[in-house]
Order: sequence, then C-alpha cells, then structure tokens
Amino acid sequence: NRVEGFFAGAEVFIAPPRWRGEGILGSGGYGTANREWRYEVGLMARRGSFSLAVNHYNRTASLDDSLISTPTNTLTALMAKRDYKDYFQAAEGLELVASHRYRSFWLFSARVAYSTLRNMPVATNWSVFRRSEPFRENPRLVEGKEGFISLGLALDRTAPDPLSRSGTSLSGVYERRFRDFEGDGLQVEFHRFQTMPFGRQTLVLRGLVSSRTRLAPEDSLHLLYLGGLRTLRGYTFREFHGN
Repeated sequence: NRVEGFFAGAEVFIAPPRWRGEGILGSGGYGTANREWRYEVGLMARRGSFSLAVNHYNRTASLDDSLISTPTNTLTALMAKRDYKDYFQAAEGLELVASHRYRSFWLFSARVAYSTLRNMPVATNWSVFRRSEPFRENPRLVEGKEGFISLGLALDRTAPDPLSRSGTSLSGVYERRFRDFEGDGLQVEFHRFQTMPFGRQTLVLRGLVSSRTRLAPEDSLHLLYLGGLRTLRGYTFREFHGN
C-alpha cells in the first residue's frame, strides 16, 4: 500500500485442543517504505456461542476494510496505482472484543479500545504501471489519544455463499469516540441476495445509512465518502464527502 510499500510479516495462532477453546495470537511485520515495525499479541477464548478477545497492538489501521479486501487492494495498488484504502497508525493500543451468536443468525458484538492515533503520509509512489502518476494523498486526522466503544447487532439469513441462494442480512453499529476526540456514529446496512429464475444470476441490493457527528474540521479521515467502489456507481471514487 502507499503508506508502507511492501509489508513483510508473519502470524501465528496457538490453540491446542487441551486448552478447550482458548488461544494465543501473535503477529509482526515491517513496512519497507515507511521503515516501521507493526505487531499484535492477543488472548482469545470461546465458550459455546460466546467469544472474547484481548489484544495489544501497534497497527496500520483503516476504516475502509469493508470497502475492498486487502489482497484486492494490494493488487490494484501494485499494478495500477489505485490504493482504495485510507490509513492511520493506531499505536499503544489495547482492545477488548466480545461477541455472542444467538440461534445461528443473530450476532451481538461489542468493542472497547484505547490507542494513540498518528498520521501516515504517502511513503512510496512505485507501481508496475502508471509510474509517472503519484498516489493520492492520505487524508489527515488530528493526532492524539482515542477511546472507542462500539455496539453492534446483526441479523444474517444468507447462505455461506450468498450468490447461490436468496437471503437477507441487516446490521447496525453504534460507535462512540472520547478522550482527545469527541464523536458519535451510527451505521445501518442492508443486503438482499435474490437468485433469478433464469440462468445462474443473482440480483444484489445494498442499502447503507451512516452518520458521524462532532468531527473536528481537520479530522478528514473520519468523514464519510460516497462515489464508486461499493457505493454510488457512475460517480468517481469518493466524489462526495461529509459527516
């Protein structure tokens, strides 16, 4: 990506059967362009439909993980200088994540996190093609310490491969930011997969309502964007933005 260049890393997850659902996660790596290390260590436990994880980390983070997968984004950045994610560093981080699945299709989730947010400028302009073009700038944010709470509820009645069978999913997430930042957010997302009576075709409908309030004027990273890629087709990437 445009803020780390190539990233070389390794990850290990240890969960012997005798631990009865508990495990240890460790990962680390190095960005060749920004010349910085990243790491994460965590403990995880699962009891039936409940899961709990505690992590300590120094991450290159993005709010755009639902926009495009990391392998796809890496490929478009490497080949055509199209990095569709925006990044920030979440250092000195500690988080607690809990979830509960009820009757296979209801999912309750909660996350509490503390970290120090830092800007990550563009660190490389190399790609296989479009070499003369620069990467777009990474949006800036106010640097400081962030506290974050989110609560989520999801109803998922889709198949493991949703394109093969009709189904519906609906999710809602409330977020609250505090410490050096103040803000609230709410996102509601709807998906409907409808198989067609002719051929192997599936109609996919997606609806999204999002809001973030009390953003600082220079906190552009947390603005909401529309245009292109999974949002408004027919418009350029991130053509519209606001809170």
